[in-house]
Amino acid sequence: MSVKIIEVEKDEHYNVNDKPVYKDANNNWIAEVELTTYERETFTKHLFKLNEEKLK
Repeated sequence: MSVKIIEVEKDEHYNVNDKPVYKDANNNWIAEVELTTYERETFTKHLFKLNEEKLK
């Protein structure tokens, strides 16, 4: 199963398989439509990878 992650707004809003996910005022990621376990895990790994790249 593939997961398509598209950044809509830098570090604030993504689409995960066309499901909107945004960062709230408390820096929590909120999915407007519930993500599957696989989508959530893949999105978390994606964010972790982005944070690692920023630290380089």
